[in-house]
Amino acid sequence: MIYKYLTDKRKMGYKLILMSLLILLASIIGAVFKIMGFPETNIVIVYLLTVLVYARLMDGIAIGIVASIVATLAFNYFFTKPYFTLSVLDSSYLITFVIMTIISIITSTMTSLVKKSELIAREKEAETNTLFKLTNQLTDANDIHVIASIVVDALADCFST
Repeated sequence: MIYKYLTDKRKMGYKLILMSLLILLASIIGAVFKIMGFPETNIVIVYLLTVLVYARLMDGIAIGIVASIVATLAFNYFFTKPYFTLSVLDSSYLITFVIMTIISIITSTMTSLVKKSELIAREKEAETNTLFKLTNQLTDANDIHVIASIVVDALADCFST
């Protein structure tokens, strides 16, 4: 019980470190874009892409939502006036922040759900393949002892995995 708690805490620590590094990378790319004179929409897209990549790498919706909020705060902190504060002078940025956060949350949620659906599909595929193999073996069997052996082997395989 304590080991599971410690490993879960360690995994969460790795997830938060990875999120921090990806958002830092997005901020650096955003700074380069700003120096090159790109519009701020490109910087927002970089942050959205970062949240999407992070959601693809991680499991769970909650951590994706946290990444969405942190990315929005990072954009506010580094790229809106007054710089290096979380205050906003231009009220039009509030709309940008809300939309950016909503899009990030939707994207990370959809990515998590797609990953979950992929896992379910793989499990169903394995189950279908097992049933197909069992059906073929039972169709070829012509003796009750062979049938019993096939069923016992299939049950052993089923319970061993």
